[in-house]
Amino acid sequence: MNKMISNALTALRQLLDAKPGHTILIVSDESTRDIADAWHKAAIRLECRVINFVLPEARRPLQDIPRALIEMMPDADIAITAFSGLMDEAPFRLSLLSELSRHVRRIGHSPGITRYMMTSGGMTADYGSLDATARDLINRLEGAVCLKVTAPGGTEMTIDVTDRPFSTDTAIPDGSAGNLPCGEIWCAPVESNANGVLVCDGSIGDLGRVPAPVTLVVNNGKVTSVMCQDPDFRAEVETLLEYDAGAGIIGEFGIGINPAASVIGNLLEDEKAAGTAHIAFGNNMGMKGGRNASRTHQDFLFTDPTVTVTFADGREATLLISGRITRATRHHEAEQAFPWSDVMVIVDFSPASERAVSMADMIARQHGARLTACHVINTPIPVNMLFPQYSAINNGMTHLKAEHSDSTRHLNAMMNDLTGRKPGEYEVAVFIGDPVRSVLEYAGRQGIDLLVVPEGSERQARRFATAGMKSVADNAGCDVLIVRG
Repeated sequence: MNKMISNALTALRQLLDAKPGHTILIVSDESTRDIADAWHKAAIRLECRVINFVLPEARRPLQDIPRALIEMMPDADIAITAFSGLMDEAPFRLSLLSELSRHVRRIGHSPGITRYMMTSGGMTADYGSLDATARDLINRLEGAVCLKVTAPGGTEMTIDVTDRPFSTDTAIPDGSAGNLPCGEIWCAPVESNANGVLVCDGSIGDLGRVPAPVTLVVNNGKVTSVMCQDPDFRAEVETLLEYDAGAGIIGEFGIGINPAASVIGNLLEDEKAAGTAHIAFGNNMGMKGGRNASRTHQDFLFTDPTVTVTFADGREATLLISGRITRATRHHEAEQAFPWSDVMVIVDFSPASERAVSMADMIARQHGARLTACHVINTPIPVNMLFPQYSAINNGMTHLKAEHSDSTRHLNAMMNDLTGRKPGEYEVAVFIGDPVRSVLEYAGRQGIDLLVVPEGSERQARRFATAGMKSVADNAGCDVLIVRG
């Protein structure tokens, strides 16, 4: 199976919840036929019915939805809009999303999708990890009333987000649309209360990568001045922001969190890239609390943002510093929101345990928790649990010592490769004996409050038996997170 089909299949399963018997509507154009074909083949593998619609090139840029496409919508459960993102088609895209939402259960919206995104970019992301990051950030933003956003390029904005909750596209619920590639959190700011200077040094919605930084002065939520050393490009930006009465009014603030995405000059991918943020002007009616009914929506991306949050209770917290997500700060009144201080991941060197290590590292960083990597050499030889690394009886002692040393070395190498942590930034625990008993007794002694356990096939679980995973989950005196391979 090629990468495009494989990544399309993953997105259909994990983001769009496609099931056998569902009908998938794929909207494409001449330039994206190969991408549409990958989605088609992935849907067939899931035993779904497929309806294809190719946008008529002779009528591009489209202003209205073709009648034939509208007639197909009632038959579809899921829609994928995998066509090129042409300039001047923002009104069409907004209308298309609005109409599709009246008929289908979930929408994967991908205007501007490319082969790169499908095979090497944002579509290669680990959706479980992305969703965990998004949920953590959204939890940390609960109760926010104001954001101060700065960036090295010159951005300095204050944005009112009172009663404007954040959303994410890392999990697309029924009745909703999300971008593919996914990987951002966003909100619709209070339209009349954003002020400052936005310097776009990345890319702009319909225009792509900027030839020179574009500076927007924003007063009371509306763009009042546009500056750029390229006068022709400045004129294009001004035209976008003057499309209608709402085109220059703030509509969105978003943060990219997808480490597989990068800034390539295509906003569909760029706005998902970790280390970026974007402010959009125009329509936000589909966002929680949004009130700006413009016919256009244009994002302005900037890099390495620092975001400081002010909450309704007067508390302040820094969410990002130079594009990097900060560790969550514990507060005694918010203990339930960030409950883990000691995280231990079980490693059996299977593909599933690689995912488990990455997940445990991410959780530990977000919660400022201690991280321990544990491996058990499964043997029926009786051991003394007080000194597991030296406790094998004489029979097989030399072999077990050698395996213990090898396992420790491999475990350190794995931690370094997958997390970038150096020795001293995590703990290593290698035991000889029964996997379940070793893990549970050590976790109890050390006060572990989250166990991250890989779930692989029986053939993969050579040392930490998959059959024992249920025993760990049932008997652990702490939370258990099972990571599937």
